[in-house]
Amino acid sequence: TIQTVVDSRGRPVFEGYNPGALQGPYPIITWGNGTGELPDTYHELGQHLASWGFVFIAPYDENVGDGSSMLAGAEFLVAENSNPNSIFYGQLDILHIGSAGPSQGANGALNVHTNHQQGHLITTVAVHALPSSDFAHIAQDHDTSRVRVPLLILGGTEDEFFSPLKVNQAAARRVPRGVPVFLAMSIGGDHIEMAQDGGRMRGYLTAWMAYQLQGDAYAASAFAGANPEIVAHPYWRDVHILNWA
Repeated sequence: TIQTVVDSRGRPVFEGYNPGALQGPYPIITWGNGTGELPDTYHELGQHLASWGFVFIAPYDENVGDGSSMLAGAEFLVAENSNPNSIFYGQLDILHIGSAGPSQGANGALNVHTNHQQGHLITTVAVHALPSSDFAHIAQDHDTSRVRVPLLILGGTEDEFFSPLKVNQAAARRVPRGVPVFLAMSIGGDHIEMAQDGGRMRGYLTAWMAYQLQGDAYAASAFAGANPEIVAHPYWRDVHILNWA
């Protein structure tokens, strides 16, 4: 089910996707759009994640880099969970909220957790096409040294200009000891891979959220254990696993 949340003037604020016949509680994913993009760009991905038992919310915001509109989406759903007049009343798992996004949305997904007082609501972060600090003039930069929750970093080998391997590796290394980080690069993946249906990133983004937010042991096998599935995947390389038991 897809819903558009509007403000008092009827202007769209959020686009939400949920599993339909609600039989929760469902974890939440708050989404960060790429620069200049709106929720329609990720329509199929939103539907896909809802079909896997998540409530997905994306702001009508083309510049999400500081994370504030993403936090507003998460806070909106947390409030709806306690609202007897809402379809989400008692249907949401507000203790398991993930933030995710590509490009500027990757900055937003990190900053919603690291730069806001209510950032503790976020229990995992997943980013794609994390921009180099060279592009901080376009959107607020990120600082992974402030991350305190498990972090997934996905990149593509065809994204050398905006988000090369060295940028993703440096971001992973800055995460404090004790905080799990998983990095992998898709062979042939590009900067806009997440648009529409999520492309090459969709499967592992879904598995990460199922692992981190739903406790799915099968999904965990993509990343954890003695032989993580992604390590042997022929279309992925440069896998880095840091701070994992």
